[in-house]
Order: sequence, then C-alpha cells, then structure tokens
Amino acid sequence: MRTIESSWGTVTTDDDGNILSLDVLEADKDGNRCYLLDVAKFDIAGGDRWYEDKFKEPSPKPSDFDVLDLGYWHNDGHYEEADNNYRNNVY
Repeated sequence: MRTIESSWGTVTTDDDGNILSLDVLEADKDGNRCYLLDVAKFDIAGGDRWYEDKFKEPSPKPSDFDVLDLGYWHNDGHYEEADNNYRNNVY
C-alpha cells in the first residue's frame, strides 16, 4: 500500500495506484470540490521510476508520497503530470 498526502487529506492506494480509500475534505470553505475525488488512479510506477532515476540505484520504493510527486489519471482519462519543479526542489 502507498499513502499520498495532500492539503485536502490522505489517499491510500495499492502498489499499482488504484485508490483504496480517501480521507479528504469534499470541499473547501469556499465550496470548491476536492479534485482528488475525481482521480481514477495514481501513477505509482512513474513515481518509483523517477525516484530510482534520481538516486541512480535501486532503492526501497517509498511508501509515502506527496500528491505533487505523482502523476495521475482523472476519471475522464486525462493524465495530469507530476510537478517536476516540486520534485527537483524537495529531493
């Protein structure tokens, strides 16, 4: 299992990125719907590849990610890329 943290809350996925549970706000104080409710699947494999490429060696795969670390597919099939600026500034 993988845990994905966001300012909206926490998402738990299996190792393939399929969502197992959501513990997120449904909307913010202004009534904006939480975008995580419209995510079909997270790109865990892409996150793992980036992590291994960055550190140039096979490493234990992270069990926790920030939501900005990962790309994901919306329910409509659109793919949202990971935030590479975030990745490169944090790691």
